[in-house]
Order: sequence, then C-alpha cells, then structure tokens
Amino acid sequence: MSVSPPKMPAAVDVRGSQLFEALMRLSYFNVPQAIPELDDPAALTAQAEAVLPAVKTRRDDAQGILRRARENDANASPEQRIRTARAVFAMILGREYPVMLRFQMPLQSETLSDQPVGVSSDPHAAAGWLLKMVRVRPELVPLRGLITTAEALRDQPLFAFRVAQVPTVAGEAWTGVARPNDEGADRLSLVLTGNGDLSALGGEICGLVLDQWAERIPSNYEMTGLTFHFDAPTSRPPQSLLLAVPPEDATWDFGLVVDTVREAFALARIRAVAPETLGEYGQHIPAVFLSQDLDMTGAADDV
Repeated sequence: MSVSPPKMPAAVDVRGSQLFEALMRLSYFNVPQAIPELDDPAALTAQAEAVLPAVKTRRDDAQGILRRARENDANASPEQRIRTARAVFAMILGREYPVMLRFQMPLQSETLSDQPVGVSSDPHAAAGWLLKMVRVRPELVPLRGLITTAEALRDQPLFAFRVAQVPTVAGEAWTGVARPNDEGADRLSLVLTGNGDLSALGGEICGLVLDQWAERIPSNYEMTGLTFHFDAPTSRPPQSLLLAVPPEDATWDFGLVVDTVREAFALARIRAVAPETLGEYGQHIPAVFLSQDLDMTGAADDV
C-alpha cells in the first residue's frame, strides 16, 4: 500500500486581472499595503477590502477641500488657490510633491539647438560636469541618484542633457569646461535635463529648479602686492641733527636757512660717493669736505 503526499494547490498568476491592476495603481498613490499579491486570488480580494476604506477617506477629504474652496473662490487670491491645489494633490497622492506650474520658455529654440563649443563635440560633457558638481552641491545629489537608478533598471540612457549659455557668442566654449573669451564678461549658463527632446524646447513648459549659484570667473591677470614685517637696522642713530651757524657779519633769514639745508644735502651726497667712482680722486676719501681752506681763500683739498 503506497501513500502519496497531498497535492498543493497550483499557484495562480493574478497579474492582468482588474483587481490586480486597480491595487497596483493605488500603490502609485502611496496607499499603505496596496501592492498586490501575485499568486493568491483570495488574498488579493481580502487585500482590496482592507485597502478600500483608506481610499474612500482620501477621496472624501479631497472633495471636502475642493467644496470649501469653491465656496470661497470669489474672494480667494491666486496664492490661496495654489495652496488649495497643493493640499488636494497631497491628499490624493498621500504626501506632498512639488507642483510644477507652466511658464513661458524664456530662451529661443536656437539657443538650445546650437550647443556651445565643448558640448557639441562631447555629448557626455554635461553628464561629466554633473558628476563633479554633486561632490560640492548637495542639492544635486538626489538628481544624480534618480538618473543612476532609473537608467540601471532600464539598462539604457533615459535622460538627455542640454546646455544653454546667454549671451550666445559664436565659437565660445561652455563655461562648464572653459573660460569665456571676453575678459570680465558675464555669462548665464543653464543645464537642462529631462526624458524628452530638449533641442526643440519652446512655448509653455513645466520644470523644477534643482539648484542655482553664482560663481566668480577669475581674471587672467591681477595686480597684487606683498607686505612683510622686518626689524629695522639697529646700527644707525634713531635721529639726526643738523647744526648750522650763520656766516660772519650775517643774520638768519628764511632764504639763508633754505640755502644752508640745501648745501647740507649736497655735501652729504658727495660724502656718500664710493672711492671706485671717484677714480684718482679716491685717495682723498674719506675726508671732511671743507668749502674753503684755513686762509679762506679757496677750496681745500689737502686735509
């Protein structure tokens, strides 16, 4: 007599059923426990019944916000209407998300279609620039993580990059890879990314500003100065004294004082001349220079 083990019920793939698809869509709206079971129709039904009350509560709360907004719409400001829309979105989606409003594209289509030098020749220039910027700009880290995860799951490039630089100068490189041609010129550089064709971007668009900053471009040449502290020589006197006496039979006046000071400077320069400069007259150095001899008849050179 042989005994065989009881047969286990075969797993049923419920993917493709309406209940499965409904639960899957609800999971996109952050409904707790809405990710559907894959192989048990009975558990799938029980799961839907457990999730349904939370979905109805969200629907009723969102309708209540809209009803109160319609009652006060006549006196509501644009800012109040935007806050109401964000509250409805947060109620439906289960959490707050950035709301992208439409705005007019401020750039001409030619600015995006004609890429600057350094980007047109290297299609990965903007992506490489982003890899460098995430090291110093924390606001760009989530973007890089999103791009890396999405492209790893799909195993293909999903995000295109486009660079716009204003004002547009023919033959000038993008400031992300090179300096502007004009010294001291200002440049506005925009790096755009998305999952569509950005070369023909125009009209009304939606988007998020992830990060922005101003960066000073250094000049090619700068006039600089250098200062340093040093100890003054200690072998010189702290002050100098010029002692002058008036000539015989003369009294001091302003002109005589000026001439005396000028003569003192001239004599000081003569005494500062080195022997090699004087040549054959160097034998008289050092000496005290006297304007007249002892007899006061002429210049003295034998002292």
